[in-house]
Amino acid sequence: MKFYFKILKNYLKKPINPKRVALLLERKSFEVEELTKDFIKVDILPNRFGDSANFFGFAKELNSLLGLGLKKLDLSFSQSLKEKPLVKMRVKDFYTLRIVKDIKNGESPEWLKRIIELYDYKPINFLVDLANFIMLELGTPVHIFDLDKIKPPIQVRFAKKGEKFIGLNSKEFSLEDSDLVIADSLGPIALAGILGSERAKVDLATKNIAIEIASFNPQFIYKTQRRLKLFTEAGFRFERTVPISRVMLASQRICHFLDGKIGQLFVSKKPKEQTFPIILTLKSVKDLGLEISEKKIEKILKSLYFDFEKEKDYYLVRKDPDRIDINSPEDVLDEIVRFYGYENVRETLPKTNLKISHSRIYSFSDLLRNILTSLGFDEVINYSLVGKQEIDFLKNEGFVFQEIEILNPPRPEFSFVRPFLFLGLMKAAALNLGFLENVNIFEIGKVYSFLKGKVKEENKIAILSASRKRQSFRKQEFLSFKGKLETFLHKISPEIKVEKDIRISNLNIGFLKAYKDVFNIPGDVFIAEISIDKLMKIQREILFKEIPKYPAILRDISFYMLEPFSYEKIKEIIFLKSPLIEDIEILDAYEKDNLLSYTLRIIFRSKERTLKEEEVDKILEEIKKELSKLPLRLRS
Repeated sequence: MKFYFKILKNYLKKPINPKRVALLLERKSFEVEELTKDFIKVDILPNRFGDSANFFGFAKELNSLLGLGLKKLDLSFSQSLKEKPLVKMRVKDFYTLRIVKDIKNGESPEWLKRIIELYDYKPINFLVDLANFIMLELGTPVHIFDLDKIKPPIQVRFAKKGEKFIGLNSKEFSLEDSDLVIADSLGPIALAGILGSERAKVDLATKNIAIEIASFNPQFIYKTQRRLKLFTEAGFRFERTVPISRVMLASQRICHFLDGKIGQLFVSKKPKEQTFPIILTLKSVKDLGLEISEKKIEKILKSLYFDFEKEKDYYLVRKDPDRIDINSPEDVLDEIVRFYGYENVRETLPKTNLKISHSRIYSFSDLLRNILTSLGFDEVINYSLVGKQEIDFLKNEGFVFQEIEILNPPRPEFSFVRPFLFLGLMKAAALNLGFLENVNIFEIGKVYSFLKGKVKEENKIAILSASRKRQSFRKQEFLSFKGKLETFLHKISPEIKVEKDIRISNLNIGFLKAYKDVFNIPGDVFIAEISIDKLMKIQREILFKEIPKYPAILRDISFYMLEPFSYEKIKEIIFLKSPLIEDIEILDAYEKDNLLSYTLRIIFRSKERTLKEEEVDKILEEIKKELSKLPLRLRS
């Protein structure tokens, strides 16, 4: 979710330092997806969505992290109407309804329009826009009915099988008896927590309203949205649970902005309070390896808006009612460690005599990690799910596979199991290039696809190098990436050839590709993806050889390539000239006058004696003579 700094300052007493906010959020709270001078975009996980995916909740989190001071919300309003709505509850959900009369609906004020438009909502009228604002501010969906268009009593019930409902989108839906609805005497006026009806919507002529704010069972919302393929922002939030404390807060907050006659609040049941506090022992804190004082523990609990009582060797903790994710001592401990800093936890080895054996795939993967990190690549771990955008990209690029679709995806962008690893690397590179000029990363993991009607799993490794510089194709950088890839693979087997396909003999084990301007990466992207399962089958036996007794003699040879020519062929010609040639290295490469220039270092050594300079120079002259027959121009 995006949070604009100009909006957040309305909830905090002290100014915000965007870079410091991003740093602390990454370390202690949420993954930062994007940071600009105007906004910060963060990925809030489902268990924190109810309390933090809104202006007020996010400001609370920033106050906990930075001590910026949280402003109190203005909840003042005058209740001048004794009328209370008639509601019949057929389910056990927490539900509130309030009547407001003599409303003057019209165009929204400019401040409200600006906020609504920032979040891609089209301003409609003051009441609709205000309901959307309360959802953004407190994370609580609000539905407003035109009271004069409905026939009481209001019923919160399950639909009758085959019952019809026409939504605000003018579409008709046939309901099942598992769909939760809000109804009046004539039938459904809302698909609970998802969509209102055309029949009871507010418009500019609306004078009397009924305001619904609730905390519906996430399971009901989840099933109905997927069965009807009807997804809304409100439904998305209800699926992740709306805290009852926020329902009560929103019912007061919305009244602050209304100038009509406000009636009494109907509440389906008394809000549950945490009768039994969570017991947090000091021993459990020490067992985590934390060198933390009681004073520090209490400071952290206060910053989290937790109430507590100190006993002899434990705390009785009452959580912030907004935090639906806190339900056990382990949850409280996790919060203490989070704010104390994971990096400050003391390392302790477990006391155990267990012998743990790893399968070959784990030890082989560690070998691959060590080689790639020594070449300057960093490992990343990405989600195993991708969206339709990534699947369409693969098909447009000619990749042949049969994708596996998730029946009930957690989010639209997680609708398929990944068929290739490099998709996640590209997205990770796009995020990191916001902070870095170049990115060199790799990932080891499984990919999935259908093969002959069965799910095929394969262990793979993907490697990526990317730049945010917009320029012509970086040939030198591509050759550097290819050279590192060859170095990496030759550690496994020197017989592996790296071209467009990566193969050994007739066995294709992977591919090498270059892209530009993909997945929000402005510069060039070089990728390789290789099957670990196939690599393991061809891994050469690791042999140890004796340290050379005699010194080596080094000679360098430089040349321009007049036309494309295989480097492997050049190496083959050089090695054939003498058994005294131990190795060949690329010492330098650059481009001048549209020609590629290389400097090779040839290493001469004998296992039986010390070589003489004269015999090495003679072999070098023979090499130069042979290379002069190729489309090369030797440099002096």
